Amino acid sequence: MEEEKAIRVAGAFGGGVGHTGGTCGAVNGAFMVIGLKYADINAKNYKAMKKSYAVAREFIKRFETLNGSTICKDLIKCDISTSEGIKYAIDKNLFTSVCPKFVQDSVEILEELLKED
Repeated sequence: MEEEKAIRVAGAFGGGVGHTGGTCGAVNGAFMVIGLKYADINAKNYKAMKKSYAVAREFIKRFETLNGSTICKDLIKCDISTSEGIKYAIDKNLFTSVCPKFVQDSVEILEELLKED
């Protein structure tokens, strides 16, 4: 996939998906990579489905071990589903000072998981 297209396809992941404070966008991005690597277009391929789910669960386990959660509002300690929360996050530079660690952790965990396979 072209870099520009990959960035655009993940464009709504920020802020825990559309600034809802849900699952961290870096975590969701990792799930996309796991799906591309292990899932099958045929939903009846249970072996592939089982493998992708197992790798996703292992990713979650490792990410939570490092960071305590996969949920954006827990990670940045701010509820960005509200205008006050977004203002606070921007004023405190949370998106540029805190979030890059979660992206880096996601990349490193993915690299480990892919090497182990």
